[in-house]
Amino acid sequence: MATDGQRKSARNKDDLLEALSEQIELLKLGCQNFDSGNEIEAKNIAVRLRVLLHQTKQSHALLEQLGLRNGYFVNTAHRLRPENRGSDFALTSVLFDSQSGARYVPILAQRVGSVRPSKRVFSDWWNIPVIKDQRGNTFCRRDLVLAVSNQDGGAHIDPMIDEAYRRLTRENSLLMFFSTGPGTAHAMGNPVLASIRQIAYEVGETLRTRAPSAQGFSGVTQ
Repeated sequence: MATDGQRKSARNKDDLLEALSEQIELLKLGCQNFDSGNEIEAKNIAVRLRVLLHQTKQSHALLEQLGLRNGYFVNTAHRLRPENRGSDFALTSVLFDSQSGARYVPILAQRVGSVRPSKRVFSDWWNIPVIKDQRGNTFCRRDLVLAVSNQDGGAHIDPMIDEAYRRLTRENSLLMFFSTGPGTAHAMGNPVLASIRQIAYEVGETLRTRAPSAQGFSGVTQ
């Protein structure tokens, strides 16, 4: 590599804003594809969310670099109930279909019961549990985004996978079932992909007033 290639220079704000527009456009495309029926697009969506939100010593969230990760984020999830010993999922609902049975779908802008969208400071929004399985394992938005991005094919296929996440996505640890007729019981599928789509909706709604390019995340479920 040439000598100049070993040096690094700081990005200016215009460069960061252009990068934000690109990431938002990629996130929109992923959401549109998901809403058209391609649920595997949630893995690409998770990578965009990681780029925008995940901050460590080695990973620099784009929103943090722009000063946009502080403040309040739109929250569409209901509070998980500690007294509820069963499973709970706060970012999705269940859609029943005569052909495919039942599947998890993002709630998007719909109200679920008495739940209305609210706002939470980023650290709470990112780290408060939004899924609880029958074993008592809980998963926050950060857990879901990083597991899909880093372990389960978003940006990397890890040879090892978190056990609780594996049970959630592959073994129906929520213990949710649906019936297609008398005496039938079918296990529900993976709730994480629809949850990732809902997180993207929340991020889009949050950024709508902070970045002119952040429009059009509402979408429709098929």
